[in-house]
Amino acid sequence: MQTATQSTAVDDPNSPNASDENANEFQLELLVEGGGIVADDLAEYFTCLRADSKGALMILGRHNGDLVDRPVGCFGGALDQEAAMALANEVESVDWPGLAPPERGDITMSMLKLSYARGNRIIRRDFNARNVAFLVAIKPLMDHLTKLMRQLAMQPTRAVQVAAGVAGMGADGITLQMSLAHRGDGPAMIRDPRHAVKIAVEDAKMSHFMVAPVPEETPGTMQMPPMWQRVEIAPAPDDSELPEHLTMDKGTVLDVTSVPFMPTEAGEYMVQAIWWDYAAIKVPEPDSILPLVPESYTAERASMDKPYPVRGAAFSSYKRFVVP
Repeated sequence: MQTATQSTAVDDPNSPNASDENANEFQLELLVEGGGIVADDLAEYFTCLRADSKGALMILGRHNGDLVDRPVGCFGGALDQEAAMALANEVESVDWPGLAPPERGDITMSMLKLSYARGNRIIRRDFNARNVAFLVAIKPLMDHLTKLMRQLAMQPTRAVQVAAGVAGMGADGITLQMSLAHRGDGPAMIRDPRHAVKIAVEDAKMSHFMVAPVPEETPGTMQMPPMWQRVEIAPAPDDSELPEHLTMDKGTVLDVTSVPFMPTEAGEYMVQAIWWDYAAIKVPEPDSILPLVPESYTAERASMDKPYPVRGAAFSSYKRFVVP
């Protein structure tokens, strides 16, 4: 559970000796959670970065600002010795024992948990995104981590990206289409959106479409916002043998359609597809899939026979279409 403020630290100033065989080995983790718990102890916005001397791995469940056309899931890449040691040195350059504990934060802001271990040195800090003075004191480190995470966001290994479209128009209405495309080179697993799993917190927040007439633009006046209407995904029939979970490999695209949408008038419309699934993926043999946060980038690469369970939310760009 999230708390407004929390800070713990253990820091042994005895850094690893350069002559030690494993002097360059380290483990770093940064966990960012915000927006409250949605399902199965998973925060609405969650990002986890794990890095060591060999590589960096990032789990991204939802982009801040709900950026469109961005994949979510598992990302990663190898780190050469220079990049790895630059990260380790950035962490160790902070005067952790001399830092004042973070002040009380804001419960509506994200909580961050940083942990680092190298040789005899162990560092742990929990802080709030509103702890301005503390963040200023560690700004060079946070800038370094932010840059690394932005780089990793361009390197999906097992992720999903969503797109919207129109599958067809007829007398019974318009059928919208959601396309879920695999990004990366390793297998990923998702729950088929036609098998919606209700969650206790907010049943309405499952994969769906949002559609609206394109607002008219009148020069010299403020444009009215779109009047969005939610449209559900057509569910799997009760007697369907459609599997609940789908393993997606490189190049896989899953297309699902909506229930019929009946427009109120002719004109130009726009649609957005929203993939939303935070519920834990449960399989008969839990060890047959990767955990939500793999141990490391190396461990993720070594488990190409196991799919990664993607959880979170992704948003398509707005697709325009004309109703005659």
